[in-house]
Amino acid sequence: MKKIYLFGKYHLGDKLNGTSLTIAEAILSPTRTYLPVLQKVKEKGIKIDGLIHCSGGGLTKSINFGNNIAYIKDNVNKIKVPPFFKEIQEIRNIDDYNMYQTFNMGIGMEAIVSSEKDANEIIKIANSFNIDAAIIGYTEGTNGGNVVKINNDDKLVYTK
Repeated sequence: MKKIYLFGKYHLGDKLNGTSLTIAEAILSPTRTYLPVLQKVKEKGIKIDGLIHCSGGGLTKSINFGNNIAYIKDNVNKIKVPPFFKEIQEIRNIDDYNMYQTFNMGIGMEAIVSSEKDANEIIKIANSFNIDAAIIGYTEGTNGGNVVKINNDDKLVYTK
């Protein structure tokens, strides 16, 4: 049967490379809810200083929170970028700068905590719900404005 493509190289029934999903299934797959993780974190008495849901602003969304803060996200590569994002980037020829600014690249939520001990406890809780989690960075003060730096790449610096 002949397929007709209106836009792009894929038909909705085509398989997404690197997955068992069709393009349609990948697009329609539900957003993960982090509420069960957050409930367990609260039950354990872990204090979260900041919580950022990374949809609608990608990994640069944090730039809008606080004053004179540098969000140094030097380990985002600890979370695997889902094949769907890689495919979007390749098909549309989007550079990393714009991908991280637009998409969460597999990091759906960021929690800011005061200690590595608390971070590791949250990771254990997330893993118990089959959610990959990792320490992806830290914050530090700046002398003016907010900044986000991703993967220690001078090309991935966002300022406000």
